[in-house]
Amino acid sequence: MTQADPYERIDREDLEQIQVERLQATLNRACQNVAFYRESFERLGIRIEKIKSLADLAELPFTTKEDLRESYPYGMFAVPLKDIVRIHSTSGTTGKPVVVGYTANDIALWPPSSPASCGPATSPIKTSFRSRSTTIFRPPASASITERKKSAHRSSPRRERTSAAR
Repeated sequence: MTQADPYERIDREDLEQIQVERLQATLNRACQNVAFYRESFERLGIRIEKIKSLADLAELPFTTKEDLRESYPYGMFAVPLKDIVRIHSTSGTTGKPVVVGYTANDIALWPPSSPASCGPATSPIKTSFRSRSTTIFRPPASASITERKKSAHRSSPRRERTSAAR
């Protein structure tokens, strides 16, 4: 017998309270760590502490693709770049590329059947493009400074041209 998720039997009011608290925590984190959200909320007069119900979501602005492009490449990251273990990017054929970074925790939350979960969080950073993929090697956090510097100078693998292809 499997144990039921405690949220499956929670009262609707209690569930909404948890959702509002988590929404406020997410918005606070975004405002503290991402200049775009801090400036947008200030410009629009949005005060996170005034969000008291899920209905207040209607007061929040949408983030557009143009906003993501203007923040290229890492302006929307809410964590330091050193905590990013995987990066997905568009090719930018219709403008600046859009870059999305994932932490090890983000990847751990992906379901095993997700196409995006194609490897462990400790694998090299993989930058995906519409028609191609580039792998960026990053040493583990426990690596020495010398190992990190060597890794920073390592280029992405490239196919060597053979004499037959010339």
